[in-house]
Amino acid sequence: ASGQSLDEAKMINKSLSSLTSVIHKLSDEQGKKGSHVPYRDSKLTMILKDALGGNCRTSLIVCCSPATSNAHETCSTLRFGRRAKSIKNKARVNQEPSALELKEAVAQLQRKNNELYSEVEALKEERSMLLNHSDAAEESARMVDDLRAALRVERARAEQLREEKREQEERHAESMEELTQALEETKAALAAIRIEPPPPSPPRG
Repeated sequence: ASGQSLDEAKMINKSLSSLTSVIHKLSDEQGKKGSHVPYRDSKLTMILKDALGGNCRTSLIVCCSPATSNAHETCSTLRFGRRAKSIKNKARVNQEPSALELKEAVAQLQRKNNELYSEVEALKEERSMLLNHSDAAEESARMVDDLRAALRVERARAEQLREEKREQEERHAESMEELTQALEETKAALAAIRIEPPPPSPPRG
């Protein structure tokens, strides 16, 4: 197949795949309320929505081939039919609702609407609180960043002071070494000088 025929074959296969998915979902979730059935996946399942899972009595005709070459397709079709047979619909006579029933339905919808409105308001309030917390968290993060920046500056300043102190100690050590050397030289020079005693004074008559 090619061109338009190929496109049609793709659409048919997609619709049949969606139908199989719906049949599996209905048979697996039989008796469970509120479960999602993917009727909207294709036009075929949208058309068959009421027939498969609604208020209807539905007949499904499964066609099989007796040929051995089609055994795989026959088994697959029979499994599909068995799945579809497991779906149970509770058909009831459609009746025109009375004014009282319509009034009760409207009141129920109004109550549901009020509940949803309350939930929306609660979600809005929760969102506002989350936004406030988010703003506070951002402010805290900014403060932490500022403190980290100040800490980096102080660390750099402390490192600079340590370097200056080290250089000063080195200069002081050099000066002390020079002074010590000069003192030793002075001591040596003084030791080399001989001081002669003064001559004796003449006797007094």
